[in-house]
Amino acid sequence: MKKVFISYSHDSKEHSDKVIGLDASLSREGFDCRLDVYKDTDEDWPLWMTKQLRDADFILCVVTETYKRRFQHEELPDQGLGVG
Repeated sequence: MKKVFISYSHDSKEHSDKVIGLDASLSREGFDCRLDVYKDTDEDWPLWMTKQLRDADFILCVVTETYKRRFQHEELPDQGLGVG
């Protein structure tokens, strides 16, 4: 099974639901998807993210204006730290 890590920003519940739908679609097609809402360990966030990135066969970034702003460090302090 190919592992897919999906990176996205939590823009809204509707956006998150669409990303979860993408995860479900890929899973039905036989991919082992990794998404933050299913994190089930006590690992700290940066360690978990690093492990997902390293172990993935594919990395999908769902980039919105919010994601881009956070990636470019143009967000308010303490907002969207996972993207960074």
